[in-house]
Amino acid sequence: MRLTFHGGARSVTGANYLLEIGGKKILDDCGMFQGSRYAEDLNYEKFSYDPSSVDFVFITHSHTDHAGRLPKLYKEGFRGKFIATHATIDLAAKALPDNLNLIKQEAEEVGREPLFELQDLEGVLRLAQGVNYGEKIQISENIEVTLHDAGHILGSAIIEIKISGQIPD
Repeated sequence: MRLTFHGGARSVTGANYLLEIGGKKILDDCGMFQGSRYAEDLNYEKFSYDPSSVDFVFITHSHTDHAGRLPKLYKEGFRGKFIATHATIDLAAKALPDNLNLIKQEAEEVGREPLFELQDLEGVLRLAQGVNYGEKIQISENIEVTLHDAGHILGSAIIEIKISGQIPD
């Protein structure tokens, strides 16, 4: 088992944690870095892991610093399952298009390509699977995930990962 931090550590934005276990790659959040031009520049860097190798992305809530780079993840190859509460998916489906408009405007102002395009946003939303609090999601024979009410915003969740038995490397 290996847990690596790709944002949201030593910083309050850009939440992005990768758990590699039993041949599965499970991402917790995929947020944007926010707060300064430097932070925004971090959003343009390639992910430090291969997005096409990620099997699951669990999003804790719809705030941009937790879900804002989902379309970029899709653009760079993610085709696994995007799982969150129904409310989080609904809110992300409303917030991400608004983010895209801001991203396009800011990119134009500084002479950059946008971080992602509409087709990337639509693509990642097609991968979305809404779940209820307390519903068990079987990742593999030995790995089960359950989302619990975090009480932060509508749909926010604490992600519980249960591992049983021996997990092969």
